[in-house]
Amino acid sequence: MNYSFFVVVVFFCVFHLALAALGGMPGGWSAGDVQDEAVKEIAEFAVNQQYGDSAVVNKIIEVSTQVVKGVNYEVLLEVAFHGKHHNTCIVEKFTIWDELGTKHLMSQELMPIDCEKHHIRQ
Repeated sequence: MNYSFFVVVVFFCVFHLALAALGGMPGGWSAGDVQDEAVKEIAEFAVNQQYGDSAVVNKIIEVSTQVVKGVNYEVLLEVAFHGKHHNTCIVEKFTIWDELGTKHLMSQELMPIDCEKHHIRQ
């Protein structure tokens, strides 16, 4: 067996094991931790960008991450609105790109999910 081939195979295996340990293959989506402080910060950023001070993150339901030039976050959130004319909740999916510290709200989608199924506190 060729020594160079052996080195390449070992490098390839170590590289993929390291990627798995760090949260996945670049370009692929991986499940994230809804309790992670970075995820909480991303969720608050998305709601603030979309609604300003009229809404807050009530609950982070689910998160996925994608390693790119930075990290893409796809977060499913309960968003609560509080004001003198309404006290409501909606479920939304946001995609945020964290470009090495600079955050960009890429998309937002209203989901046909009832907040009551997620035990919202209104």
